[in-house]
Amino acid sequence: MSSTKKHCILTYFIAVVWLVNGLICKVLHLVPRVMEVDANLLADKLKKSKSKKVNVFFDYLPLENHATILHQAVSNSFKLLYPERIK
Repeated sequence: MSSTKKHCILTYFIAVVWLVNGLICKVLHLVPRVMEVDANLLADKLKKSKSKKVNVFFDYLPLENHATILHQAVSNSFKLLYPERIK
């Protein structure tokens, strides 16, 4: 088997793995998202610290991704820390 053919087969194999993984994880939601799992682990560890100075609020944002989550999270945290006062 030539080097070019091996390279082509390996390239197609990697592409198929990425497509299947993307389909299973993102489209069908069969595997939990990494960001969500890490956030849950961090929230659990912070809650176990039992510090009176640390408050933990887990805000699940399923429609956000790495590029958009920061703005929404900061906005939600300000709404939590400074609730709107009814006049």
